[in-house]
Amino acid sequence: MSDAELKTPASSEIVDAALTRALRALPLKEPPAGFAAGVLRGLAPKRPSFWRRAWIWARTPRPLTVTPLRLAAAACLLLLLVLPALRGGLRPDATTETASGLLPVTFLLPDPDGRAHTVAVIGSFNRWNPAGFEMRYSERERAWVLKTQLPPGSHEYVFLADGRQAVPDPASSLTTDDGFGNRNSILFLANGHERKI
Repeated sequence: MSDAELKTPASSEIVDAALTRALRALPLKEPPAGFAAGVLRGLAPKRPSFWRRAWIWARTPRPLTVTPLRLAAAACLLLLLVLPALRGGLRPDATTETASGLLPVTFLLPDPDGRAHTVAVIGSFNRWNPAGFEMRYSERERAWVLKTQLPPGSHEYVFLADGRQAVPDPASSLTTDDGFGNRNSILFLANGHERKI
């Protein structure tokens, strides 16, 4: 049979019919055990490494969605970070860490009417003991004042008025629950800055 004859529609139908009969005449055999599972394993997608997935995640563009609730939360966080500095709390030009590693701190409790007779600062830095942390009343500032030195880090504190009343710092924007239904003020000290409370 020549190539021209094989390409004619009649001869290609004959060849197709002959192949179909030959395939149907083949004996049916079961595939070996595990053959299907092996084929499926080969088709399963490979999971990229952690670093490859992180790289893909970092390069994928993401839309920025702004909702009023997210905007309000961002504004509150910004106020918490900026407000103490705006009040004059942080003074970058103040003296830095002393040779002992302590930082100068000035505690200030306004008392324009002079109602309290004694005030002390108690906190995590003095094991909540007022001894040595008594404040003096300043007529000029109309407030109770204590200048001291504390180690860098995070400290909880309150003012102890007349030996019995714990008063959180009204100038501190950060407080925490003391576990007894009261609030403790939080002071963060970093090297190179004096904190005036």
